[in-house]
Amino acid sequence: MKMTELKEQLQKSLIELRKEKERKFNQTVDLIINLQKFDVKKNTINLLVSVPYKIKEKKIAGFLESKNKNVETVTKEEFKKYSDKKELRKLVKKFDFFIAQASLMPKIATSFGKVLGPAGKMPSPR
Repeated sequence: MKMTELKEQLQKSLIELRKEKERKFNQTVDLIINLQKFDVKKNTINLLVSVPYKIKEKKIAGFLESKNKNVETVTKEEFKKYSDKKELRKLVKKFDFFIAQASLMPKIATSFGKVLGPAGKMPSPR
């Protein structure tokens, strides 16, 4: 199958998917392409597929010693506010990624680790 044929088939499939009734959950589509007789040294693949909706903008929060205007900040003084698990869960849901100042990592691990760790949002000290 040539790349143009592949692109046409993919576009037809997306049109068919859009015709189906809307579901009450976020739908995903997995695409698996098996490339046979394809030499990566000779051929290159360049395929761009646009999605019909805007992808959610990522929100980042920082655990810092002082406020920063470029990123929403949780300072050391505000750690007490998040001792309540409900407030902490709200914080974790609100942001997609967390960054941290290295000197605050031990305190962050003890205060926020129980919720950030399982959510996969614990900042890395590296």
